[in-house]
This record gives sequence, structure tokens and C-alpha cells, in this order.
Amino acid sequence: MKVLYSDIKKLVPRLPVDAHDLSAMFTLTGQMCDSLMEIEVDGKVDSLIGLEVRQNRADLQAVLGLAREAAAYYDVPLNLPAGFGKEIAGANEKLEINISATSAVRRVRAIKLINAKNKISPKWLQEWLAAYGMNSVSLLVDLSNYVMIMTGYTSHLLDSDKVSGRPDWRLAKKSDKMNTLDNTVVQLSEAELIISDDKNVLALAGIVGARQAEISADTTNLICEMALYDRVLIRRNARNLGIATEASARLERELSAVDLPEAFAFLINLLIKESKAEIASAVFDYYLPEFEAGAIMLDINKPSIVAGVKIADDEVVKILKNLRCEVRKINQGDGVWLEVKVPSDRLDLLGEEDLVEEVVRFYGYDKINIETVPALPITPDLTAPLYYLKDQLRDWLSARGYDEILSQPLVSTDANLAANYFAYGPAVTQNSVNEEFPELRQSLASGLVGQLNEFQKKNVNLSHSRADGNLIKIFEIGRVFGQLKKDYVEHESLGILLYTEKETGGLEIFWQEMQGLLTSFGLTDLLWQAADTKPQLANQESCWQLLSNKTDLGIIYKLLPQAIGAAYFAEIDLEKLTN
Repeated sequence: MKVLYSDIKKLVPRLPVDAHDLSAMFTLTGQMCDSLMEIEVDGKVDSLIGLEVRQNRADLQAVLGLAREAAAYYDVPLNLPAGFGKEIAGANEKLEINISATSAVRRVRAIKLINAKNKISPKWLQEWLAAYGMNSVSLLVDLSNYVMIMTGYTSHLLDSDKVSGRPDWRLAKKSDKMNTLDNTVVQLSEAELIISDDKNVLALAGIVGARQAEISADTTNLICEMALYDRVLIRRNARNLGIATEASARLERELSAVDLPEAFAFLINLLIKESKAEIASAVFDYYLPEFEAGAIMLDINKPSIVAGVKIADDEVVKILKNLRCEVRKINQGDGVWLEVKVPSDRLDLLGEEDLVEEVVRFYGYDKINIETVPALPITPDLTAPLYYLKDQLRDWLSARGYDEILSQPLVSTDANLAANYFAYGPAVTQNSVNEEFPELRQSLASGLVGQLNEFQKKNVNLSHSRADGNLIKIFEIGRVFGQLKKDYVEHESLGILLYTEKETGGLEIFWQEMQGLLTSFGLTDLLWQAADTKPQLANQESCWQLLSNKTDLGIIYKLLPQAIGAAYFAEIDLEKLTN
């Protein structure tokens, strides 16, 4: 974005700095100055400031937006352009317009003007447009471009005598094509948003007009429209067709639909004044009000904390008010908060962090000591206790010779029937990747027992000590699932399996290890009682529930007799254990 220093000075007459210092201010507040040159406009020496405006600041793609920044920074008044926001008194005749592509159109304002005198623009306007990189076309078109550069809102003028029927904002058809203003024929698909009449495509909406209804030297009657669209659609259309214009560059950003009428009034008042046009219709206004953001709550101390220097409370409030925010101070038990309502054109201000940034950058980055470390509060640990518990369980079990396995959560129906001990049914998947495993596991026993069978088939010996005999000690941590009526349930579980070739002593070893595990995590009120529901895998005479403080934590049981030796399994609900 380029801006003339004189344009800022006109809108901010009490601006206390020259062009060089103004460009430095823009850089200091986040809009990097990449050029500063002297030029001549209308016989006077002026300065043209080139800025790299941030992508989320659509309001700064306009002289008015940049003037508002300067007025806020230097705490001086802003004078709006003559005719800006002045109410338009429309005529009685209704302007017939149709909006077919309602989902792509955010707002359209339009009016019909007659008896306009189109001519060559005055020298000052030609040179002014040239300074902003635009060619002069004619008075009507140049005034439209003038308003775009001043306000950021693009407009389109149609010669109403060349329009057949009512203009319609619709999506293009495969048969549609248009002849652009530079005489390029563009074949359209079904993706572009266009303006058409009964016969022709009149414009690629938000990007470029067509020759069919272009403004010429003979134009006296015109339809003037200003609109906002789905910015993603505009960007996609411009890139797919390889057409980039000043209009599309602005409409690809999030401009405020609420403020469009002020810019529209500015344009119409200029056209009436400069071309002697007369209003011939009522104002057409298509607008479905968009979501209005509520107030943002700001801890008044937060800017000071982030900046690392004390910013006085009054200074925080002053900066926000200079940025046209509505501010209300709220005293709460834990400090002072500000309820801030941002102006409608600042769509980049969405949360507290955005307001903090505004306060700090307008307070001045140059006032922050580079050697001062911001006194940021320590971020609370957001990691759920369950994750720490799982890590500690792995350490405890690994230290006692258990190996961790990972099994698939999808199991066969028979595996769930054999292992389940909960009072709910299985969660069945749709379009399972393997028809043999259609259900989510209800217990980790299915995976651990399956791993034990694989070890035995392959004669794998995981003995960690000959004194223990031939032991297989494995565990798994994972989620188990089920369906209770219409609701799906799941929780994190720990499954532990011990196998020994000795028939005696294995249960005692396993029992002691489970008690040692649980007491090491702080559970002392442990009770084992006969299980109410016993899985098919279990020896029905050796199956117990694990209770602590009357809470059912899980199950422990001896598996059905093995070909050789004995196997024992325990499963603990880790979410209950965490609590």
C-alpha cells in the first residue's frame, strides 16, 4: 500500500510530524515502510510512503485506515472526508436487482443515477491516481477509483442504458463467457461469482468488469454498486483465472460490511457533486447481518506483563479509546478488567491477546528496555494427571520385569464375549477394515491373552530370573470401549498378565505385585471381593473385584487352566485410579 503524506495530513490536520517521522511511526507500529520518495502532484512537492501492510489489516488498504492509525498514535483528531457517511436521499422508483448467489454475497448497495456529465478528469485527479499507480479513464471511473483508494471499498459502475433487464449476482454456468475491459475473452466455469443481465455477463464480481456495460464518454445514466463477497471465493476466482486487480486485492481481505454504507455515501455524494448526476432510484441494500462479536475482556495489567514495563492504567484506556474502542472498567475481586467493544472495521481484533498487542504497539516498542525480560506468569501445567500416572506405571512395571505390548483396539465378537465383564454391550464399527474384527475391545485381556498364545506357539521365553521359573510378564495401557443403551462409553485401562509354568505360588506372586503397585500410588484402603460379573476367560472360583474407598477400580482373576502352567490377569480403570 502506498499513501501520500498530504492525504494523511488532510485527514489529520494536527499531525505533528513530517513524512519521514510518519513513515518511521508506521514501521514502529507494525506496518513496515519499504520506500519513501518525493514526487510532484498538482504542482506541489509531496512524499509517497510505501508500506507493507499486514494481511489481517484490511482497513489499512486505504488512506482513511492509515490516517486513523496516525491519529490514534499521536492522539490528535481525525477529520473524515467531506460527504463521507452523509445520508443519501433516494428517489421513489425501486431499483430492480436480484441476488441469486446469496451464500457468496455479504452485502450489496446500489443506486441509479441519471444525467451525469462524464468527461476527462481534472489534472489534480489524474496526477493523484498516477501517484497511486492507476491510470485515468474518465471522471466517473476515476471517482470510483478515488473512493476505493481513500476508503478501501471497491465499487462498480454500469451504464444502465446497456443493461438488459435486472442485474443478477449469480454463479456462472459452463456456457458463460465474458469480454473484459481490456478486451480479453474469459471462458467461465460453474465456480465464479458474476453479475449478469438477461443477455450478458456484466462483471466478474469483485474482480473486473465486462465491456458489455462499461462506462464510456457518452454515458449519462448509470447504476452504481458497492459490494462485499465471500473473500475466499474472490481469491480463488482471481487465481484460477489469472486476473489480479486493485479491487480483488482488497476484496480478498475481511472488510467490514457494517461500514460499507459510509463509503457508498461518500462515492454517491462525490458523483453528484463532480458529474452533476441526479438520483433516480431508491437505494438498494441487500444485507444479511453477520455475527456481531461481543465485548472482549482485558486484564488491565496484561499489557504491562507482556511488555515488561509498567503501562499506566489510564494509558491503557486512553490508547484503546484512541483506537475507537468502547471501554468500560470493571473492578473484580482479583483485579481490574476492561470490557472492550472494538470498532466494526477492526475485524482483526478477536481476543484479549489482540488488544494487548494494540496497547503495546501504540504505547511504543521503543519505550521497552531490550534487556528487560517480561514478567510473564508461569503457565499452569495443562497436562492431565492421567498422563503422568501412565508414565509412572510404565516405570514401575518395567522395573519389575514386565514388558509392554501394543495390540489393536479392533477385535472379534468372540474375543469380546470371552473377556468382557462390564454391564454394557460392544461398540460395533461401521465399514470395518477387516470383517473378522468388527468390534472395539471391551477389555485389554483380549490383546494380552492373544500375545500370550503367540509366545507359547513360538516357544518364546521371557524369563527374567531362573528363580521365578519360566515367566511371561506383559502389560498394556490403552482404551476400552462399549455401548450402554444409546450412549458410547470408553476409558483408559491398565491390563497386566503374568504366566508361569509353576502351578503353585503364581497367584500369590501376582496378588502381592498388584497390591504393591496400588499401595505405591497411595491407595491403602484396598479390598478384594468376589466379582459380581465374571468373564468367560476367568476361572470362576478365582475372580475378584478390586475396591478402594467403595469405588470399583477393576478386576483380578486366574485364567482358565492352561496346557502347561498358569496365567493371571488384572485390569484397572486408570481414570478412576487417577481420581
